[in-house]
Amino acid sequence: VSRYLFDKHPDLPEGNLTKMRATIVCEPSLVIFANKIKLNELILLGKGEEKTGGRTRPSLISDAFEAFVG
Repeated sequence: VSRYLFDKHPDLPEGNLTKMRATIVCEPSLVIFANKIKLNELILLGKGEEKTGGRTRPSLISDAFEAFVG
């Protein structure tokens, strides 16, 4: 994300790029992106995690999306 923003906006100050990155990479944004591709339906969960609502847990979904996109 940092490289993409820097390449797209080379004239912006570092502080502005940092704020943009923080907005994109924050948990709520990652959950929105993950939900658009229905990633939560593809995640393999253990029985305990499944029973405790892991499939809808924002932290789990955002972590999985981050791992997915690298």
